[in-house]
Amino acid sequence: MIVRAAMPLLLILNAFAIAATPSRVGASSDDTGCPTFRRWFTGQPGSQLVLSSTNDFDQKFARPRMPDNILDYSTTPGSNDQTSWYKAMKHYRSAAGSGRCMSAFYDSAHKTALIFSEGGTRSDLTLTTVSTAPAGLPNHPAPSQTRNGVRLGMTVAQVQAIEGPGTLRSDGHSQRLMYSQDIKKTANAVITNYLGFLFINGKLVAADVGGGI
Repeated sequence: MIVRAAMPLLLILNAFAIAATPSRVGASSDDTGCPTFRRWFTGQPGSQLVLSSTNDFDQKFARPRMPDNILDYSTTPGSNDQTSWYKAMKHYRSAAGSGRCMSAFYDSAHKTALIFSEGGTRSDLTLTTVSTAPAGLPNHPAPSQTRNGVRLGMTVAQVQAIEGPGTLRSDGHSQRLMYSQDIKKTANAVITNYLGFLFINGKLVAADVGGGI
């Protein structure tokens, strides 16, 4: 029997659809501002990757030529807590469940954000361009590329030259290039790792790694 996610991130991202006033995030490093921050995130390109990856969690995409990652992200729940990038983030908590929700920082020099989404046994680490940044996010340098050398601003062809053909999908406005990266299998569980890239007007605007049990 294969064990899958106990609480898919789709449940978290459903809150994005709730109408709201413009977001204002407080300066506290540990608060209950999840709904406000989610509403901001849904307006940024990277949220499309998290949502599509969650919907397609059980699908098998083409594999990359070599496993890729953003920084030293791990799909194992709780394993990112001691990383330097996680410690640099502002953490948004919720009152439900474990209280884990989303964490982020903003790179003002490059107008990008690094966002860590958590839900049950699943998580995503997303590097995305942003149109605006909510108040209260720490200003911290974001990674300039994935481990394999994929950079924001690249074309689909340039990313495929690094990662391989992948599974490419288009909705007329944007293109998503997806890869499957299974990192561990046992008799009772599969820890799944996926990799995704979002292109708008032919240019890479967001990258995402994620997965879980």
